[in-house]
Amino acid sequence: MSRIADIYRLNDERLAVLDKPEFFSAARERLEGALESMLNLVGAELEDPSLHWQQQKVLNSAIKHWNGLTVFVDNPLVPMDNNLAERMLRPAALGRKNYYGTHSAWSGNLLAYSMSVLQTAAKHDLNVEAYLRYYLDACAGNNGAPPDLERYLPWNIPEEIIQKYGMRTGRKDHDAAG
Repeated sequence: MSRIADIYRLNDERLAVLDKPEFFSAARERLEGALESMLNLVGAELEDPSLHWQQQKVLNSAIKHWNGLTVFVDNPLVPMDNNLAERMLRPAALGRKNYYGTHSAWSGNLLAYSMSVLQTAAKHDLNVEAYLRYYLDACAGNNGAPPDLERYLPWNIPEEIIQKYGMRTGRKDHDAAG
């Protein structure tokens, strides 16, 4: 576990200097070196004849998927893991039996669409109830869904509308553009 913790630490150090090319290059080299050592260690562990078949399966999978597991190295904006996405899907997983109560595909699809929209709003530091109220007010004023949905995307909502509806949660620092 400490090897993986070191990879996370080295990546955090690299991301901390993302806007400083003179330091970023050295931090990236340290991260790449640690990943190369880890890959070599995986290869060495696979040569152990006493390795349990389940351990061998995990290590073979790591080698097979190595490029995908390390995509964050070449793309610093890609997170190392999908923990955030999994946490954001947790409400859907917890309520799955309730949503599936009618045994219909449409209820699952509605949940997926709704969670995608509402979690995106939350990710953009918007109070989802206020965001939903804003959109539903527009639907009521239009006697149905507004024709131009682009303007209701969280990143396209003007700051004056965000303030009018009290959408900003205040959990993150934002400039005037939001």
